[in-house]
Amino acid sequence: MGALFRDGERWAVFVVDGRNARERNVELGARNQHSAWVVGGLQRGETVIVYPPDTVADGVEIRPR
Repeated sequence: MGALFRDGERWAVFVVDGRNARERNVELGARNQHSAWVVGGLQRGETVIVYPPDTVADGVEIRPR
């Protein structure tokens, strides 16, 4: 849940793409206050940014910690 945010009517996450953040719309199967079941929009093994700060946007260079 900490990686998800609203993009209009859709849910989205930021995916790590090399040294950049990429905004990606995702489809949820179900969610509650603790977890979400992503059924579309992500590939197995992709890394998402959890609790992204306001400075993260599509295409912004990031430095993983």
